[in-house]
Amino acid sequence: MNLGPCVVGCGLAVLAAGWYVPAAAQAEDPPSQEVDSARIRVLERLNSLSRPPGVDSTLFVIDTVGQPRRVLPTPQPQAADSFMAALLALPGYSVSQYSGGAGQYDAQTQRMTLIGVEGTPARASQDGMTVTAVDTINLADSLIWTAGQTLTERPGEAPVESASIIYDNRANRGTAFDAHTTMSQGATWIMDGDLPAILPDTVFGHDINFTSCEETEPHYHFASREFKAIGGSWFVARNVTLNFDDVPVFWLPFILQSSESGRHSGILTPRFGINDIVRQSKGYSRRISNVGFFWAINDYGDATFAGDWWSDNFTAATGAFRYRVTQKFLNGSTNVRRFWEVDGGRQLSFNTRHNWRVNERMDVRVSARYASSSSFVTQNSFDPREVTQSINSEGGLNRRFDWGNLSVSADRRQFLSDDRVEMTLPSANLSLQTITLFPAPSGRARFYNNLTWSGSARYQRNIVDRAPQDPLSYVRGRGDQVRSSGSVGSGLNLAGLSWSQALTFTQMADLSVPAPIAFPGDTLGPLPTGAVDLARTDITWSTSLNYQQRLIGTTTLTPSLLVSGSAVRSDEIPEAPDFVAGPKRLSFGARLKSDIYGYYGGFAGFEAIRHKLTPSISYAYAPAITATGLQETVFGPANAFARNLVTVGLNQTFEAKRPAVEGDESGGAEEIGLDLEEDLFAPDSVLDARADSLFNLQDAPIELAADDRRDEGGPRRLPASRVINLVALNTSVITYDFERASQTSESLAGFTTTRLRSQISSDLFRGLQLSMEHDLFGTEIWDGVPRRAFDPILSQLNLSFALSSSSGIIQTITRFLGGGGDGGAGAAGLAADSAAGLDDPDGLDPRLDNVGNQGVTNESSIVPGTGPEDTGPRQAERSTGAWNTNFSYSLRRIRES
Repeated sequence: MNLGPCVVGCGLAVLAAGWYVPAAAQAEDPPSQEVDSARIRVLERLNSLSRPPGVDSTLFVIDTVGQPRRVLPTPQPQAADSFMAALLALPGYSVSQYSGGAGQYDAQTQRMTLIGVEGTPARASQDGMTVTAVDTINLADSLIWTAGQTLTERPGEAPVESASIIYDNRANRGTAFDAHTTMSQGATWIMDGDLPAILPDTVFGHDINFTSCEETEPHYHFASREFKAIGGSWFVARNVTLNFDDVPVFWLPFILQSSESGRHSGILTPRFGINDIVRQSKGYSRRISNVGFFWAINDYGDATFAGDWWSDNFTAATGAFRYRVTQKFLNGSTNVRRFWEVDGGRQLSFNTRHNWRVNERMDVRVSARYASSSSFVTQNSFDPREVTQSINSEGGLNRRFDWGNLSVSADRRQFLSDDRVEMTLPSANLSLQTITLFPAPSGRARFYNNLTWSGSARYQRNIVDRAPQDPLSYVRGRGDQVRSSGSVGSGLNLAGLSWSQALTFTQMADLSVPAPIAFPGDTLGPLPTGAVDLARTDITWSTSLNYQQRLIGTTTLTPSLLVSGSAVRSDEIPEAPDFVAGPKRLSFGARLKSDIYGYYGGFAGFEAIRHKLTPSISYAYAPAITATGLQETVFGPANAFARNLVTVGLNQTFEAKRPAVEGDESGGAEEIGLDLEEDLFAPDSVLDARADSLFNLQDAPIELAADDRRDEGGPRRLPASRVINLVALNTSVITYDFERASQTSESLAGFTTTRLRSQISSDLFRGLQLSMEHDLFGTEIWDGVPRRAFDPILSQLNLSFALSSSSGIIQTITRFLGGGGDGGAGAAGLAADSAAGLDDPDGLDPRLDNVGNQGVTNESSIVPGTGPEDTGPRQAERSTGAWNTNFSYSLRRIRES
């Protein structure tokens, strides 16, 4: 019996007590009839049903002939009329929906067949489960089987494509032939093969291929003869081969892998190699790591416990705890690793990071890394960054008050190369808010109005702890040292006139210096023994008066008057066990500074090039002072000489202007050297991005509420600057003292600057740091007398830069070669990042579960934890195809004698 679409829609609806309860919409309106009487007859029929129809298990035949798969169109549900709506509203029934090009129902065998036609596949759904087949869907009793390409969709699970399926609803068991599906865990696994048994908690597979390559023809895949997925949490594959382009290259007896998605508790995946199972030489040391458990405590915290065994070396245990509460601006992690060496030694390392924004005025941050033995790290670490770099720790607090800002920080650096530890404990800075005295509008201000006062203070204590030295070969420059420094300053400014005061102190102490080294000239009494601390403290003060006068354009002339003094206390100067005040010095001078510009034509896609020179010249004269005998002994006779100084400086930059691009909303605004990455108004959330004018440049518009719409007359983001800095060269000043040259009768002796420092930067290389230092003068012997000779050599060079797929030079090269560049990726990426932040406003990244969170249990490093990404790695994981690299080079040279 062949039923038309109309009969399928109404006739199948009466099977509410069977395997499916049809509620499919009709393809056309039913013929005119009395709705009330029909509804009564249907209700009576539904109430009389007490058992499901019988089943004939011999009526279905599996189609094993390979047919070309047709693309399944997405079925569009049709609107239900009042009669169908009444059926759907009946209580106590499970609603099912059927659709297709035609339907057949055999009353004798009680078998229903949905037939798909071109453009309209057969479709059946119930309780969220949907089966769509290109050819037919057959239903009888509790069985359902399909022919032709089939798509099975279940809530919370990946869709499964197959050639056909058989499913017994009563036994809750099914079979899928030539199935294709995906599974996400760490990576997206694409699986193909036969699934002969699909049970509620177990799935068995045969001849399964799975790969993470998403190409149509995957570059590689794993092939397994037998496959079993357990409880949706783990899958086990036996007799596995690794294939590249269908060529087997490696065989594994089994593979065990977690298949749960999201962040969840579970057993960690152990890591070991083939050589750890089958040792090829007696000298090979087996190693098994990442044996432990991951505990997802809640949405805001988790813990990891893992063990590591390395034969003939050590046994290690690692514990890690992470937390993140975004609404409280609180996140952090603590990782601890304990080592038990085979020779009985014990080592400890840890890594902890904590960040807390207490309120809009206060930030607290702590980052600490520690290793009990530097030699243990260098001998057992396989991470080149850990071996060659230092182990750094830092912490700090920033607090903003109404009257100023306070910053307190500390840091520790443990160098593995020479077992040296440097600490800054503490470093404090206080800056007071500028106070305006006698404020008045500019139109009514007199000469004394709008006088401003500002003040600041700082303190820093540096500690250097080096390896112990042999007292007989002790070198003071290689011993432990403590350096403390501080300063207090203030300034009054009135238009171009400024009066500033400064007080600084510096204390340098060499710790545990052997007494014979500390007092080499003490031969009157018995030789000193033991170790002593030698300290020297310098205090300097100054007050200066300056007046800046603009001449032409940016050219300024600044005359100045300076009064300064100093005091010294030293353990190595017998005359200065207490502070000895030095003579006061008076000096006056002037500074001339200007900017010179040169404009050139464009090249390499730039509209114009601008060369900027900033020369400066300063002159200062200080008359000779009269010093006492004690002052000459402590400060030296040269300190009392007159000074006649000339200082010359030169800085230069090359800037380029990029052509305007479509979508640039500069609107004639002044070209400024800001980049979007440096914009302080970058949105921190989707709400901020929606309210931002740049967000409207995206293709997908967003409807904003009336109160959330952007005010066209309100503040807007600064436009992206079209001016970039090609090369900037900053050079230190050179000072020449004519008075010193006249007293020594040697012209080169007048140079007080013996080292010239230069620094190069560029916007094309955002991370470029290039600094050079030249030693200008050497020593030559003339007639047995050493004299200074001009012989510059490169004494120091530091080069480091970073490149990434978003670097300016890479984008320029990409556009030059015809690539697309980043285009609007910046705004789109910003919106995606913000949206991702709202998907999980609190809690840890669910992708960092028992497989993804391998940083703390990584056996290649000794100090656990890989960096700040263990609490917030989303930024790095969002970019597809992104890359970055870092280069660094350092050179130190000493002039040969």
